[in-house]
Amino acid sequence: MKQLPDTPRPRRSASPAGFSLVEFILVAFILAVGLLGLGGMLSATVRAEAGAGARQTALNLAEGVLETIQAEAKGRCAPAPGPWLLRFDRDGLSADAPAACFTVTVTRSAPDGVTPARLFRASVAWAEGAAHPGRLSTFRLLCP
Repeated sequence: MKQLPDTPRPRRSASPAGFSLVEFILVAFILAVGLLGLGGMLSATVRAEAGAGARQTALNLAEGVLETIQAEAKGRCAPAPGPWLLRFDRDGLSADAPAACFTVTVTRSAPDGVTPARLFRASVAWAEGAAHPGRLSTFRLLCP
């Protein structure tokens, strides 16, 4: 039987197998950029969640004030003359201090005349941040 010649085997290098320093630095840099991006997204999510909570509280306060005005107007042909200015703290409780978190202003859509206006606007203002004041308006047509 004819013997085949030995096929050459690849030589092994003298250094052990593993990562080089350049590969390690590259992986560390990519991981650091990824973690910074993840941290930025987390920060933006927390800010958006806080803003959504403030908007929901503002809407609840505006609707509550309009419901109170509507309940007071049930027995009369028109509610008491406005405008109304109310202040609330972060929890939605009444606050008399001018530094309250939420300020609700309720106005009629038209001045009193022969037919009193039944469309009311509740505007809520609050401080979300130093550069971003929050504002929200809602309307309600009071039933006669």
